[in-house]
Amino acid sequence: MEPTRQAILDSIASNISISVDSHLVFVNRAFVALHGLDAATQAIGARSDAFVLGSDKYLLKVLVVAQQQDETLELNQEFRIVRPDGSVRCVESTSTLTTYNGAPATLTSMTDITVRKAEQLELAREADDRALRVTELNALVKIATILSGPGSTRENSRQVLEVLIEFIGADRAVLRHPDGHGALLTYAAAGQTLMQAHPPAFSTEISDLGVSGQAFTLGRSIVENNHKPGGRTHRVISDRGMRASVGLPIFGGEKTIAVLQVGSKQSGFFTDPMVSLLDAIGKSLGVLLHNAHLRESLEHERSMHERKDDFIAIASHELRTPMTMMMGFTELLLDGEPDAELRKSWYEAIHSQTKRLTGIIDQMLDASNIQAGVIAVDSSPVSLDTIVDRIVDRYSAESPTHRFVIEPRQDLPQVMGDSDRLDQVLVNLIDNAVKFSPEGGNILVSLEHDRSEGTVVVAVTDEGIGMSPADQMRLFEPFERGDRAETDCIAGPGLGLYVARSLVELMGGYIRVRSEDSGGTTFSIGIPVAKSPAESERVYVD
Repeated sequence: MEPTRQAILDSIASNISISVDSHLVFVNRAFVALHGLDAATQAIGARSDAFVLGSDKYLLKVLVVAQQQDETLELNQEFRIVRPDGSVRCVESTSTLTTYNGAPATLTSMTDITVRKAEQLELAREADDRALRVTELNALVKIATILSGPGSTRENSRQVLEVLIEFIGADRAVLRHPDGHGALLTYAAAGQTLMQAHPPAFSTEISDLGVSGQAFTLGRSIVENNHKPGGRTHRVISDRGMRASVGLPIFGGEKTIAVLQVGSKQSGFFTDPMVSLLDAIGKSLGVLLHNAHLRESLEHERSMHERKDDFIAIASHELRTPMTMMMGFTELLLDGEPDAELRKSWYEAIHSQTKRLTGIIDQMLDASNIQAGVIAVDSSPVSLDTIVDRIVDRYSAESPTHRFVIEPRQDLPQVMGDSDRLDQVLVNLIDNAVKFSPEGGNILVSLEHDRSEGTVVVAVTDEGIGMSPADQMRLFEPFERGDRAETDCIAGPGLGLYVARSLVELMGGYIRVRSEDSGGTTFSIGIPVAKSPAESERVYVD
């Protein structure tokens, strides 16, 4: 190259290179400085992409081919170069076709944009951080609103999980609390794929859990981003379609009060910013849950104090009434010798009142054990229709003023429950239907397999006095009997439905009520379907 031309090119601030047949034949001083070379001779003869970062070479090759097909095309692109010391610089280049010593050549001008790109990346990171903060704040506002709402902490927690998976685009979430005996108890869950494997009150040993158990034990976030269906790590992986999971400890003060597990069907879903967002939400969730539990405990204690006197009065009356009748009949028996028919009727009355007294005491013991957290259920595959038929036959004989109707049903799967406890729950529901239908009428009992929820549902519908929405809100609380005048003469301490709800939830089911103030009430319970032997062999974990 002519000295004058070379001097001109060397004086240009942008680095200049000329290549022939994809090999460098000229570079100026700026090129040498940008590429961290000692002299131009280190570049002459090398391929034109010799200093380009490996992952960017293909892009550069595609652009060169495009220019060869269209000689009028001016190429503008960004790529990265690697210097001999290993440092990387970002450059912006413009390439045009020219001639060099009579041969077709490519003239390339490069500008170092490393600082500019770093500033752009920093701005992008700041924008992403702001977006995450906005998402976090929006989620926390909605979560705080839910947890401070009127519902129970368990129901509010379920709504919080639904909000959480909606905000971050995950597929499922479950909140677990320690039970004090080395296991984590499912407190709330969201995401349809999880509900059958982890219903409410589902207990799992901490050592058997994946990310949840580790997060609880270690007190830090645990991420697994590449679950493989049917594969094995230290446990059997769930076949519920989850490919990524994160477990986060939830702290109340310095104590781990819960663990949150979030799952996604997408591998690699939980990026570092996503986990940071969940950590921030988890910290705030811990404070909110802790406060919600304290508030609920205080409200419960206040409510219990307010109802204590009422309960003492009700319990005293309920216990005194059968005892008084029993004492009266026994005194009559002691005072004289009635004829055989009269004596039999007195014995039957004593027996009836004894059963009533035993039932009241059993309800009180169950309620006490529930509140102490020591009641248990022994679940096994059970046929609900058999239990229903047995109870209805009994009440049909004992309540001739009522007409019991069992709706026809197709073959029903067995459920996973405690046979004796299910009998207790259904007796309570049918007994209520009888008591609150004083003029008789139809009592309809239906059974249905709800495949969407994986339950068998038993519904008991009466044509009785009905109940107000306000009564329905308090119905499953202990010692509640309703405020209607029609119920004042109906015996009972107000514990039956509280015990029934607790037992059903311990079996992983639910109990619901639908009623109109004008009359008629339907109670329904849903009990999880028992798994087939093949399903029972699976271990569903995080």
